[in-house]
Amino acid sequence: PALAHRGYMLDISRCKVPTMESLKEMVDVLAELRCNELQLYTEHTFAYAGHERVWADFSPMTPEEIMELDIYCRDRFIELVPNQNSFGHLDRWLKNPFYTHLAESETPWYYEPWDAVYQATLYPSAGAVEFLRDLFSQLLPNFSSDTVNIGCDETLELGNGRSKERCRIEGTHNVYLDFLTKINDLAGEFGKKVQFWGDIILNSPELIDKLPSGVTAMEWGYEAAHPFAGDCAKFAAAGVPFYVCPGTSAWNTFIGRTSNMLANISNACSEGAKAGAAGMLLTDWGDGGHHQYWPVSWPGICYGMACAWNPSAAEEHTRLLPEATGTFWDRQSHGASLGAALLELGDIYKNLPAIHNAAVWCSVFFRKEDSVRAREILASITPEMIRKTLKKLADWQKRFLAAPPTDNELVLREISNGVRMTQCALEYLLYRKNIRINKQKWRDDMMSVIAEHEYLWLRRNRRGGLHESSGNLRCLLDRVR
Repeated sequence: PALAHRGYMLDISRCKVPTMESLKEMVDVLAELRCNELQLYTEHTFAYAGHERVWADFSPMTPEEIMELDIYCRDRFIELVPNQNSFGHLDRWLKNPFYTHLAESETPWYYEPWDAVYQATLYPSAGAVEFLRDLFSQLLPNFSSDTVNIGCDETLELGNGRSKERCRIEGTHNVYLDFLTKINDLAGEFGKKVQFWGDIILNSPELIDKLPSGVTAMEWGYEAAHPFAGDCAKFAAAGVPFYVCPGTSAWNTFIGRTSNMLANISNACSEGAKAGAAGMLLTDWGDGGHHQYWPVSWPGICYGMACAWNPSAAEEHTRLLPEATGTFWDRQSHGASLGAALLELGDIYKNLPAIHNAAVWCSVFFRKEDSVRAREILASITPEMIRKTLKKLADWQKRFLAAPPTDNELVLREISNGVRMTQCALEYLLYRKNIRINKQKWRDDMMSVIAEHEYLWLRRNRRGGLHESSGNLRCLLDRVR
Protein backbone atom coordinates (compact mmCIF):
# COMPACT_ATOMS: atom_id res chain seq x y z
CA PRO A 1 0.00 0.00 0.00
CA ALA A 2 1.05 3.59 -0.66
CA LEU A 3 -0.19 4.60 2.81
CA ALA A 4 0.56 2.21 5.65
CA HIS A 5 -2.40 3.25 7.82
CA ARG A 6 -5.76 3.23 6.03
CA GLY A 7 -8.40 4.28 8.52
CA TYR A 8 -12.06 5.10 8.75
CA MET A 9 -13.58 7.41 11.37
CA LEU A 10 -17.30 7.38 12.13
CA ASP A 11 -18.88 10.20 14.12
CA ILE A 12 -20.87 8.69 17.00
CA SER A 13 -21.38 11.99 18.85
CA ARG A 14 -23.81 13.77 16.56
CA CYS A 15 -26.77 11.72 17.78
CA LYS A 16 -26.21 8.40 16.00
CA VAL A 17 -24.53 5.52 17.86
CA PRO A 18 -24.75 2.25 15.88
CA THR A 19 -25.74 -1.01 17.54
CA MET A 20 -23.01 -3.55 18.17
CA GLU A 21 -24.42 -5.68 15.37
CA SER A 22 -24.14 -2.76 12.93
CA LEU A 23 -20.61 -1.96 14.08
CA LYS A 24 -19.48 -5.54 13.54
CA GLU A 25 -21.05 -5.67 10.08
CA MET A 26 -19.20 -2.45 9.28
CA VAL A 27 -15.89 -3.89 10.54
CA ASP A 28 -16.33 -7.00 8.38
CA VAL A 29 -16.61 -4.96 5.20
CA LEU A 30 -13.84 -2.53 6.20
CA ALA A 31 -11.55 -5.54 6.62
CA GLU A 32 -12.41 -6.74 3.10
CA LEU A 33 -11.48 -3.28 1.82
CA ARG A 34 -8.09 -3.57 3.59
CA CYS A 35 -8.89 -0.84 6.08
CA ASN A 36 -6.60 -1.36 9.07
CA GLU A 37 -7.65 1.42 11.48
CA LEU A 38 -11.04 2.36 12.91
CA GLN A 39 -11.95 5.33 15.10
CA LEU A 40 -15.32 6.17 16.66
CA TYR A 41 -15.36 9.94 17.11
CA THR A 42 -16.47 10.66 20.67
CA GLU A 43 -17.39 13.79 22.55
CA HIS A 44 -19.88 12.51 25.13
CA THR A 45 -21.00 9.06 23.97
CA PHE A 46 -18.84 6.87 26.20
CA ALA A 47 -20.43 5.76 29.49
CA TYR A 48 -18.12 7.65 31.82
CA ALA A 49 -18.89 6.75 35.43
CA GLY A 50 -19.91 9.79 37.44
CA HIS A 51 -20.87 11.77 34.33
CA GLU A 52 -24.25 10.21 33.60
CA ARG A 53 -25.86 13.65 33.40
CA VAL A 54 -24.03 14.19 30.08
CA TRP A 55 -24.57 10.88 28.29
CA ALA A 56 -27.73 9.41 29.85
CA ASP A 57 -29.98 10.19 26.86
CA PHE A 58 -27.50 9.12 24.17
CA SER A 59 -27.06 5.32 24.45
CA PRO A 60 -23.27 5.50 24.80
CA MET A 61 -20.65 2.85 24.20
CA THR A 62 -19.83 0.99 27.41
CA PRO A 63 -16.39 -0.24 28.50
CA GLU A 64 -17.49 -3.82 27.91
CA GLU A 65 -18.64 -3.02 24.37
CA ILE A 66 -15.38 -1.24 23.54
CA MET A 67 -13.36 -4.23 24.72
CA GLU A 68 -15.56 -6.60 22.72
CA LEU A 69 -15.25 -4.45 19.60
CA ASP A 70 -11.51 -4.11 20.12
CA ILE A 71 -11.10 -7.90 20.01
CA TYR A 72 -13.44 -8.14 17.01
CA CYS A 73 -11.33 -5.57 15.14
CA ARG A 74 -8.00 -7.17 16.05
CA ASP A 75 -9.21 -10.53 14.77
CA ARG A 76 -9.70 -8.79 11.40
CA PHE A 77 -6.36 -6.93 11.46
CA ILE A 78 -7.97 -3.58 12.27
CA GLU A 79 -6.65 -1.35 15.06
CA LEU A 80 -9.45 0.26 17.07
CA VAL A 81 -8.03 3.66 18.07
CA PRO A 82 -9.74 5.64 20.86
CA ASN A 83 -10.97 9.05 19.77
CA GLN A 84 -12.03 11.54 22.45
CA ASN A 85 -12.10 15.24 21.67
CA SER A 86 -10.22 16.90 24.49
CA PHE A 87 -10.15 20.68 23.92
CA GLY A 88 -12.86 21.91 21.55
CA HIS A 89 -16.24 20.44 20.56
CA LEU A 90 -17.22 19.74 24.15
CA ASP A 91 -20.50 21.65 24.11
CA ARG A 92 -22.47 18.66 25.47
CA TRP A 93 -20.34 18.92 28.57
CA LEU A 94 -19.75 22.64 28.90
CA LYS A 95 -23.33 23.79 28.36
CA ASN A 96 -24.30 21.69 31.35
CA PRO A 97 -24.17 23.93 34.47
CA PHE A 98 -22.24 21.21 36.31
CA TYR A 99 -19.28 21.66 33.92
CA THR A 100 -19.52 25.31 32.86
CA HIS A 101 -16.72 26.24 35.26
CA LEU A 102 -14.38 24.32 32.89
CA ALA A 103 -15.38 26.35 29.82
CA GLU A 104 -13.30 29.03 28.14
CA SER A 105 -16.52 30.99 27.65
CA GLU A 106 -18.79 31.01 30.68
CA THR A 107 -21.71 32.07 28.47
CA PRO A 108 -22.50 31.11 24.85
CA TRP A 109 -20.21 32.94 22.43
CA TYR A 110 -21.18 34.09 18.92
CA TYR A 111 -18.72 33.18 16.16
CA GLU A 112 -19.49 35.57 13.31
CA PRO A 113 -17.73 33.75 10.41
CA TRP A 114 -19.97 30.72 10.91
CA ASP A 115 -23.03 32.65 12.06
CA ALA A 116 -23.30 30.32 15.06
CA VAL A 117 -23.13 30.28 18.84
CA TYR A 118 -20.58 28.14 20.70
CA GLN A 119 -19.70 27.12 24.24
CA ALA A 120 -17.54 24.13 23.46
CA THR A 121 -13.88 24.85 24.29
CA LEU A 122 -12.15 24.00 27.55
CA TYR A 123 -10.43 26.75 29.48
CA PRO A 124 -6.79 25.56 29.42
CA SER A 125 -6.14 25.10 33.12
CA ALA A 126 -5.12 22.60 35.77
CA GLY A 127 -8.81 21.88 36.36
CA ALA A 128 -9.25 20.95 32.70
CA VAL A 129 -6.27 18.58 32.89
CA GLU A 130 -7.78 16.81 35.91
CA PHE A 131 -11.13 16.56 34.10
CA LEU A 132 -9.39 14.91 31.16
CA ARG A 133 -7.42 12.65 33.49
CA ASP A 134 -10.71 11.26 34.77
CA LEU A 135 -11.97 10.67 31.22
CA PHE A 136 -8.74 9.09 30.01
CA SER A 137 -8.50 6.83 33.04
CA GLN A 138 -11.90 5.37 32.21
CA LEU A 139 -11.70 5.29 28.40
CA LEU A 140 -8.16 4.38 27.39
CA PRO A 141 -7.64 1.08 29.26
CA ASN A 142 -10.40 -0.51 27.15
CA PHE A 143 -8.31 -0.27 23.96
CA SER A 144 -5.31 -2.39 23.02
CA SER A 145 -4.09 0.36 20.67
CA ASP A 146 -1.08 2.41 21.81
CA THR A 147 -2.57 5.53 20.18
CA VAL A 148 -5.34 7.99 21.03
CA ASN A 149 -6.84 10.75 18.88
CA ILE A 150 -7.32 13.71 21.25
CA GLY A 151 -9.03 15.95 18.68
CA CYS A 152 -8.24 19.58 19.65
CA ASP A 153 -9.72 21.06 16.47
CA GLU A 154 -11.78 24.22 16.05
CA THR A 155 -11.06 25.70 19.49
CA LEU A 156 -13.01 28.74 18.38
CA GLU A 157 -13.52 30.48 21.73
CA LEU A 158 -9.89 30.28 22.84
CA GLY A 159 -8.62 33.78 23.60
CA ASN A 160 -12.13 35.25 23.68
CA GLY A 161 -13.09 34.20 27.19
CA ARG A 162 -11.30 33.43 30.44
CA SER A 163 -7.89 33.09 28.75
CA LYS A 164 -8.19 36.39 26.86
CA GLU A 165 -5.50 38.23 28.81
CA ARG A 166 -3.09 35.30 28.77
CA CYS A 167 -3.58 34.87 25.02
CA ARG A 168 -2.98 38.60 24.51
CA ILE A 169 0.36 38.36 26.30
CA GLU A 170 1.60 34.93 25.12
CA GLY A 171 -0.22 34.58 21.81
CA THR A 172 -3.33 32.44 21.32
CA HIS A 173 -1.55 29.69 19.43
CA ASN A 174 1.21 29.47 22.04
CA VAL A 175 -1.47 28.97 24.69
CA TYR A 176 -3.05 26.32 22.46
CA LEU A 177 0.29 24.53 22.02
CA ASP A 178 0.96 24.61 25.74
CA PHE A 179 -2.33 22.90 26.54
CA LEU A 180 -1.91 20.42 23.67
CA THR A 181 1.45 19.49 25.21
CA LYS A 182 -0.20 18.94 28.60
CA ILE A 183 -2.81 16.64 27.02
CA ASN A 184 -0.03 14.77 25.21
CA ASP A 185 1.82 14.28 28.51
CA LEU A 186 -1.40 13.07 30.13
CA ALA A 187 -2.00 10.52 27.37
CA GLY A 188 1.58 9.35 27.84
CA GLU A 189 0.80 8.52 31.46
CA PHE A 190 -1.61 5.93 30.08
CA GLY A 191 0.91 4.58 27.59
CA LYS A 192 -0.68 6.24 24.56
CA LYS A 193 0.81 8.20 21.67
CA VAL A 194 -1.25 11.12 20.42
CA GLN A 195 -2.97 12.01 17.18
CA PHE A 196 -4.47 15.52 16.96
CA TRP A 197 -6.31 17.49 14.31
CA GLY A 198 -3.83 19.86 12.68
CA ASP A 199 -6.01 22.85 11.75
CA ILE A 200 -5.16 25.17 14.65
CA ILE A 201 -1.38 24.72 14.59
CA LEU A 202 -1.39 25.36 10.83
CA ASN A 203 -2.55 28.90 11.60
CA SER A 204 0.91 29.46 13.11
CA PRO A 205 3.14 27.10 11.12
CA GLU A 206 6.26 28.47 12.83
CA LEU A 207 5.09 26.52 15.90
CA ILE A 208 4.91 23.14 14.16
CA ASP A 209 8.49 22.23 15.00
CA LYS A 210 7.70 22.96 18.66
CA LEU A 211 5.08 20.22 18.83
CA PRO A 212 5.87 17.56 21.43
CA SER A 213 7.87 14.61 20.14
CA GLY A 214 5.89 11.62 18.96
CA VAL A 215 2.59 13.32 18.11
CA THR A 216 0.91 12.69 14.75
CA ALA A 217 -0.88 15.58 13.03
CA MET A 218 -4.17 14.80 11.31
CA GLU A 219 -4.35 17.08 8.27
CA TRP A 220 -8.07 17.36 7.48
CA GLY A 221 -10.04 19.08 4.75
CA TYR A 222 -13.29 18.15 3.05
CA GLU A 223 -13.47 20.19 -0.13
CA ALA A 224 -12.21 19.17 -3.57
CA ALA A 225 -9.57 21.90 -3.64
CA HIS A 226 -8.33 21.62 -0.06
CA PRO A 227 -4.60 22.52 -0.01
CA PHE A 228 -3.30 19.13 1.09
CA ALA A 229 -0.02 19.62 -0.79
CA GLY A 230 0.93 22.80 1.01
CA ASP A 231 -0.26 21.70 4.43
CA CYS A 232 1.43 18.30 4.21
CA ALA A 233 4.68 20.00 3.21
CA LYS A 234 4.64 22.04 6.44
CA PHE A 235 4.40 18.97 8.65
CA ALA A 236 6.90 17.03 6.54
CA ALA A 237 9.45 19.87 6.71
CA ALA A 238 9.25 19.87 10.49
CA GLY A 239 9.62 16.10 10.68
CA VAL A 240 6.17 15.69 12.28
CA PRO A 241 4.37 12.46 11.30
CA PHE A 242 0.98 13.14 9.74
CA TYR A 243 -2.11 11.56 8.19
CA VAL A 244 -4.28 13.04 5.46
CA CYS A 245 -7.95 13.13 6.42
CA PRO A 246 -10.49 13.65 3.63
CA GLY A 247 -14.19 12.90 4.02
CA THR A 248 -17.05 10.88 2.56
CA SER A 249 -18.91 14.14 1.74
CA ALA A 250 -22.05 12.44 3.08
CA TRP A 251 -22.93 14.76 5.97
CA ASN A 252 -25.00 17.94 5.55
CA THR A 253 -26.43 16.55 2.31
CA PHE A 254 -29.00 13.71 2.89
CA ILE A 255 -27.81 12.16 -0.41
CA GLY A 256 -24.08 12.92 -0.78
CA ARG A 257 -21.76 15.08 -2.90
CA THR A 258 -20.18 12.58 -5.29
CA SER A 259 -17.90 14.79 -7.39
CA ASN A 260 -16.57 16.60 -4.34
CA MET A 261 -15.96 13.27 -2.60
CA LEU A 262 -13.98 11.85 -5.51
CA ALA A 263 -11.78 14.92 -5.89
CA ASN A 264 -11.28 15.41 -2.14
CA ILE A 265 -10.20 11.82 -1.50
CA SER A 266 -7.99 11.42 -4.56
CA ASN A 267 -6.30 14.76 -3.85
CA ALA A 268 -5.67 13.85 -0.20
CA CYS A 269 -4.26 10.39 -0.90
CA SER A 270 -2.13 11.51 -3.84
CA GLU A 271 -0.58 14.49 -2.06
CA GLY A 272 -0.24 12.54 1.16
CA ALA A 273 1.68 9.74 -0.55
CA LYS A 274 3.98 12.26 -2.27
CA ALA A 275 4.74 14.02 1.01
CA GLY A 276 5.34 10.85 3.03
CA ALA A 277 2.11 10.68 5.03
CA ALA A 278 1.94 7.92 7.62
CA GLY A 279 -1.65 7.20 6.73
CA MET A 280 -5.11 8.26 5.64
CA LEU A 281 -8.12 8.60 7.96
CA LEU A 282 -11.39 8.89 6.04
CA THR A 283 -13.85 10.91 8.11
CA ASP A 284 -17.62 10.45 8.17
CA TRP A 285 -19.27 13.17 10.23
CA GLY A 286 -22.85 13.57 11.45
CA ASP A 287 -23.27 17.34 11.64
CA GLY A 288 -26.75 18.66 12.31
CA GLY A 289 -28.26 15.39 13.55
CA HIS A 290 -26.70 12.71 11.34
CA HIS A 291 -29.62 12.60 8.91
CA GLN A 292 -27.79 10.86 6.08
CA TYR A 293 -28.35 7.12 5.92
CA TRP A 294 -25.62 4.51 5.89
CA PRO A 295 -25.67 3.75 2.12
CA VAL A 296 -24.80 7.38 1.35
CA SER A 297 -21.35 6.79 2.88
CA TRP A 298 -20.59 3.58 0.99
CA PRO A 299 -19.10 5.03 -2.23
CA GLY A 300 -16.74 7.26 -0.23
CA ILE A 301 -15.55 4.40 1.95
CA CYS A 302 -14.83 2.15 -1.05
CA TYR A 303 -13.07 4.94 -2.90
CA GLY A 304 -11.12 6.08 0.14
CA MET A 305 -9.68 2.66 0.90
CA ALA A 306 -8.80 2.08 -2.78
CA CYS A 307 -7.02 5.44 -3.12
CA ALA A 308 -5.15 4.95 0.15
CA TRP A 309 -3.81 1.67 -1.21
CA ASN A 310 -2.86 3.05 -4.62
CA PRO A 311 -3.58 6.75 -5.25
CA SER A 312 -1.96 6.64 -8.70
CA ALA A 313 -4.83 4.44 -9.92
CA ALA A 314 -7.59 6.93 -9.00
CA GLU A 315 -9.04 6.86 -12.53
CA GLU A 316 -9.34 3.07 -12.44
CA HIS A 317 -10.83 3.19 -8.93
CA THR A 318 -13.47 5.60 -10.22
CA ARG A 319 -14.33 3.24 -13.08
CA LEU A 320 -14.71 0.29 -10.72
CA LEU A 321 -16.46 2.21 -7.94
CA PRO A 322 -20.08 1.48 -8.94
CA GLU A 323 -19.51 -2.26 -8.87
CA ALA A 324 -17.36 -2.12 -5.72
CA THR A 325 -19.98 -0.15 -3.81
CA GLY A 326 -22.68 -2.72 -4.46
CA THR A 327 -20.48 -5.78 -4.20
CA PHE A 328 -18.85 -4.94 -0.87
CA TRP A 329 -21.68 -3.26 0.99
CA ASP A 330 -24.89 -4.93 -0.16
CA ARG A 331 -24.79 -8.61 -1.02
CA GLN A 332 -28.39 -8.39 -2.25
CA SER A 333 -27.65 -5.70 -4.81
CA HIS A 334 -27.24 -6.03 -8.54
CA GLY A 335 -23.63 -4.93 -8.29
CA ALA A 336 -22.77 -1.89 -10.35
CA SER A 337 -26.38 -0.72 -10.70
CA LEU A 338 -26.71 0.14 -6.97
CA GLY A 339 -23.35 1.90 -6.90
CA ALA A 340 -24.10 3.81 -10.08
CA ALA A 341 -27.46 4.92 -8.68
CA LEU A 342 -25.88 6.20 -5.46
CA LEU A 343 -23.13 8.02 -7.33
CA GLU A 344 -25.61 9.68 -9.69
CA LEU A 345 -27.87 10.68 -6.80
CA GLY A 346 -24.89 12.20 -5.02
CA ASP A 347 -24.22 14.58 -7.91
CA ILE A 348 -27.63 16.27 -7.87
CA TYR A 349 -26.15 18.90 -5.54
CA LYS A 350 -24.25 20.30 -8.55
CA ASN A 351 -27.45 21.88 -9.90
CA LEU A 352 -27.15 24.56 -7.22
CA PRO A 353 -24.19 26.79 -6.29
CA ALA A 354 -21.33 25.14 -4.45
CA ILE A 355 -21.01 26.00 -0.78
CA HIS A 356 -18.53 24.85 1.85
CA ASN A 357 -19.00 21.43 3.45
CA ALA A 358 -22.70 20.98 2.62
CA ALA A 359 -25.42 20.84 0.02
CA VAL A 360 -27.30 24.12 -0.33
CA TRP A 361 -30.61 22.68 0.82
CA CYS A 362 -29.20 21.45 4.13
CA SER A 363 -27.35 24.67 4.85
CA VAL A 364 -30.59 26.68 4.64
CA PHE A 365 -32.90 24.00 6.05
CA PHE A 366 -31.15 23.76 9.40
CA ARG A 367 -30.24 27.40 9.95
CA LYS A 368 -32.48 29.82 11.79
CA GLU A 369 -34.79 31.80 9.55
CA ASP A 370 -33.08 35.05 10.50
CA SER A 371 -29.60 33.62 9.91
CA VAL A 372 -27.32 35.94 7.96
CA ARG A 373 -25.70 32.98 6.20
CA ALA A 374 -29.07 31.49 5.19
CA ARG A 375 -30.09 34.80 3.63
CA GLU A 376 -26.80 34.98 1.72
CA ILE A 377 -27.27 31.48 0.32
CA LEU A 378 -30.88 32.15 -0.64
CA ALA A 379 -29.80 35.29 -2.47
CA SER A 380 -27.40 33.22 -4.60
CA ILE A 381 -30.07 30.90 -6.00
CA THR A 382 -33.14 31.39 -8.16
CA PRO A 383 -36.50 29.60 -8.15
CA GLU A 384 -35.58 28.17 -11.54
CA MET A 385 -32.44 26.56 -10.12
CA ILE A 386 -34.50 24.96 -7.37
CA ARG A 387 -37.16 23.69 -9.79
CA LYS A 388 -34.47 22.23 -12.04
CA THR A 389 -32.94 20.41 -9.08
CA LEU A 390 -36.34 19.07 -8.03
CA LYS A 391 -36.90 17.75 -11.55
CA LYS A 392 -33.49 16.04 -11.59
CA LEU A 393 -34.33 14.42 -8.27
CA ALA A 394 -37.78 13.31 -9.46
CA ASP A 395 -36.34 11.86 -12.67
CA TRP A 396 -33.73 9.93 -10.70
CA GLN A 397 -36.36 8.62 -8.30
CA LYS A 398 -38.64 7.48 -11.13
CA ARG A 399 -35.83 5.47 -12.73
CA PHE A 400 -34.68 4.10 -9.38
CA LEU A 401 -38.12 2.85 -8.42
CA ALA A 402 -38.86 1.46 -11.89
CA ALA A 403 -35.95 -0.99 -11.60
CA PRO A 404 -34.71 -1.13 -7.99
CA PRO A 405 -30.99 -2.02 -7.98
CA THR A 406 -31.25 -4.16 -4.82
CA ASP A 407 -33.55 -6.60 -3.10
CA ASN A 408 -32.55 -5.18 0.28
CA GLU A 409 -35.71 -3.63 1.70
CA LEU A 410 -33.83 -1.60 4.31
CA VAL A 411 -31.41 -0.07 1.80
CA LEU A 412 -34.26 0.84 -0.56
CA ARG A 413 -36.17 2.55 2.22
CA GLU A 414 -33.10 4.42 3.45
CA ILE A 415 -32.28 5.78 0.01
CA SER A 416 -35.91 6.66 -0.68
CA ASN A 417 -36.29 8.59 2.57
CA GLY A 418 -33.08 10.49 1.93
CA VAL A 419 -34.56 11.53 -1.41
CA ARG A 420 -37.81 12.59 0.24
CA MET A 421 -35.90 14.65 2.83
CA THR A 422 -34.12 16.39 -0.03
CA GLN A 423 -37.40 17.07 -1.83
CA CYS A 424 -38.89 18.64 1.30
CA ALA A 425 -35.77 20.75 1.78
CA LEU A 426 -35.85 21.97 -1.82
CA GLU A 427 -39.55 22.84 -1.55
CA TYR A 428 -38.70 24.75 1.62
CA LEU A 429 -36.19 26.77 -0.42
CA LEU A 430 -39.00 27.69 -2.82
CA TYR A 431 -41.11 28.77 0.13
CA ARG A 432 -38.25 30.93 1.42
CA LYS A 433 -37.99 32.48 -2.05
CA ASN A 434 -41.67 33.51 -1.71
CA ILE A 435 -42.91 30.93 -4.19
CA ARG A 436 -46.28 29.43 -3.29
CA ILE A 437 -46.27 25.79 -2.26
CA ASN A 438 -49.02 23.57 -0.89
CA LYS A 439 -48.20 24.13 2.76
CA GLN A 440 -50.47 21.43 4.16
CA LYS A 441 -49.07 18.84 1.76
CA TRP A 442 -45.53 19.90 2.66
CA ARG A 443 -46.26 19.49 6.36
CA ASP A 444 -47.85 16.08 5.74
CA ASP A 445 -44.82 15.01 3.70
CA MET A 446 -42.47 16.16 6.43
CA MET A 447 -44.43 14.26 9.08
CA SER A 448 -44.19 11.13 6.95
CA VAL A 449 -40.45 11.64 6.42
CA ILE A 450 -39.89 12.07 10.17
CA ALA A 451 -41.86 8.94 11.01
CA GLU A 452 -39.84 6.92 8.49
CA HIS A 453 -36.61 8.46 9.77
CA GLU A 454 -37.39 7.25 13.27
CA TYR A 455 -38.18 3.74 12.04
CA LEU A 456 -35.03 3.52 9.89
CA TRP A 457 -32.81 4.89 12.64
CA LEU A 458 -33.69 2.01 14.93
CA ARG A 459 -32.93 -0.61 12.28
CA ARG A 460 -29.17 0.11 12.58
CA ASN A 461 -28.70 2.40 15.59
CA ARG A 462 -29.42 2.81 19.28
CA ARG A 463 -32.36 4.85 20.43
CA GLY A 464 -30.33 7.49 22.23
CA GLY A 465 -29.89 10.63 20.13
CA LEU A 466 -32.93 9.93 17.96
CA HIS A 467 -34.99 12.45 19.90
CA GLU A 468 -32.51 15.16 18.95
CA SER A 469 -32.11 14.12 15.31
CA SER A 470 -35.83 13.92 14.62
CA GLY A 471 -36.37 17.02 16.74
CA ASN A 472 -34.17 18.99 14.35
CA LEU A 473 -36.63 17.99 11.63
CA ARG A 474 -39.79 18.53 13.68
CA CYS A 475 -38.90 22.11 14.51
CA LEU A 476 -39.08 22.89 10.78
CA LEU A 477 -42.82 22.14 10.77
CA ASP A 478 -43.49 25.44 12.53
CA ARG A 479 -41.74 27.40 9.79
CA VAL A 480 -44.28 26.65 7.06
CA ARG A 481 -47.73 27.87 8.09
